[in-house]
Amino acid sequence: MSMSYNRPSEGLPRVWEDLVAIDARRHQPGLAALRGRLYVVGGENKQHRLHSGEAYDPITNKWSPIADLNEGRSHFALAALKGKLYAFGGRGVNGELHSIEVYDPRTDEWTWADDLPWPMHELKAVTYNDAVYLMHKQSLLRYRPPQGEWRTCAKRYVVRADCGAAVLGDQLYVVGGSGDEYDALDIVERYSFATTTRRERILYYTEKEGYVGEYLPGVREVHKEQRRRLTQERKQENTNSPSWPNFSSKLSTQTIP
Repeated sequence: MSMSYNRPSEGLPRVWEDLVAIDARRHQPGLAALRGRLYVVGGENKQHRLHSGEAYDPITNKWSPIADLNEGRSHFALAALKGKLYAFGGRGVNGELHSIEVYDPRTDEWTWADDLPWPMHELKAVTYNDAVYLMHKQSLLRYRPPQGEWRTCAKRYVVRADCGAAVLGDQLYVVGGSGDEYDALDIVERYSFATTTRRERILYYTEKEGYVGEYLPGVREVHKEQRRRLTQERKQENTNSPSWPNFSSKLSTQTIP
């Protein structure tokens, strides 16, 4: 099937380039940059969970195969930390996964690294300093390899999946996503790594209900309706939180504020 692209006019700078395609078609893969190369791993194609991965060299504009994952997975989080790749959870052949795999590019090998506190998919991961921060529904977890140290951080206000997440300076921003009823969200939250004000609502505006309120440093007055909704969300999360006795021991009882 041929595809057409809108080409820029002569003399204008070209913003997007057409690069060589990946070898395998992938839906919901993991993507991360490590040591000057781009890695795309796992995903699914026609409901088949993929084990394979590829590495892109921007100098040669070529994709090269890497070692297969031990467990095919999609809808998972891939993060680069200290010269290695970490694959967290996702969907496998038999449902949600709790496994973590680590890839060492020096040996081209995936090995089992650890277990998640509970099975997860549709999670996001960012790195800050020497840790990986995982976002799943309302939870924010900190993972420090290779010790396998887990810590729970302050819960997010909103249960969400398929959101955008990025670190800017000493703060983590979480944008949009889908809520409990799979409706698109326009909510933005910010988590501070470096200050005691760890979690801040910087925007809370919905198309259905209009302005609900905002929570900013130094702002103590929060709209009554927002407080009611946040209380309901927390109660619902506590009611629906699964119990995973095999993994709960991994989480420290210490909660980061």
